Amino acid sequence: MKEKLFYSVTYGLYMISILVLTQLIIFNKVDLATLIGAIIGISLVMPLVLASDIYKKEKYNIFTKEYLIQFSSLIIAFILIRLFVSSDYRIYPMMVIVVILITYEIIKRRKKKKLEN
Repeated sequence: MKEKLFYSVTYGLYMISILVLTQLIIFNKVDLATLIGAIIGISLVMPLVLASDIYKKEKYNIFTKEYLIQFSSLIIAFILIRLFVSSDYRIYPMMVIVVILITYEIIKRRKKKKLEN
């Protein structure tokens, strides 16, 4: 149970840090209401994750090579967007990054399902 709690807390902090970094890059400030809403949402979801029998260590362990590469590439993308895109148009490259991450996750899940079958 301690391992589940550790990985769920670190995964929650990972999601909150991405939220804060995104807000800092796009808007140059952190919206407190959004941050509080995210913390409340994550604190409501994590007990459900801990209670489920489908818990997998690999899914929530952010210290794997894949998560660290994804996080570092996200930070590099944020820095490049901050340097080369004016503040009026920063939301558009961020939307492209989100779409790329979502399609990557969908492709990864489909490959896992094919391997399981």
